Amino acid sequence: MYLAQIQVVTAGGKTVELTKVSENCYTFVQPRGAVTVSATFLPLSGGEERIFSDVESFAWYAEAVRFVVEQGIMQGIGGGLFDPNGVMNRSMLVTMLHRLAGEPGGGTASFTDVSAGIWYSDAVAWAASAELTGGYGDGRFGPTDAVTREQVAALLFRYAQLQKLELAADQSVPDFSDTASVSGWAKEAMDWAVRTGLLSGKNGGILDPLGTATRAEVVAILMRFSQSTVEAE
Repeated sequence: MYLAQIQVVTAGGKTVELTKVSENCYTFVQPRGAVTVSATFLPLSGGEERIFSDVESFAWYAEAVRFVVEQGIMQGIGGGLFDPNGVMNRSMLVTMLHRLAGEPGGGTASFTDVSAGIWYSDAVAWAASAELTGGYGDGRFGPTDAVTREQVAALLFRYAQLQKLELAADQSVPDFSDTASVSGWAKEAMDWAVRTGLLSGKNGGILDPLGTATRAEVVAILMRFSQSTVEAE
């Protein structure tokens, strides 16, 4: 069960302001006179328990987190944490795609900032050899550099082409207020990602193509991708 709603009301019908301390824990300043505390508890979806202490079972990304973990595509950061709001970086993203592809070998690319044998070295070599992504032209890959939403879309677009996968592109593209900020090289991929339902806008009617992608956003996108792809004829 989880706490879905809690409300504190005075005898006069006034709602008392609550301060959230943690999940299922709230405090309030006791007003004069009696108050009525009412709470609504709901069962966890499917009776499933939380697999990370920082991923609430009813969070919008909880199902996606469970999916990528169960599929062996992504893991937590240790200590029982997933860090859903943490930044997604280049090494994490190519590793996820490498695992999704079945961890193929054969990559020969090397970079000055990717040590041999480090946990993401095979994934980086594969991604570069498959031309999913490259380095910066000075011999670096930038494994810890954050990725933007348009970069995520571009890598998935190239991955779908590499694996000859198709997604139904039956959604219209909303008129986002910041569409003009999409980089020229990413326009086709972003249009594809929106039309196929992989990527959606944010509050305020923006697409935020240059915004940094979080771990939660990426696992949600990857789950949609995995569940929507079919092999091309």
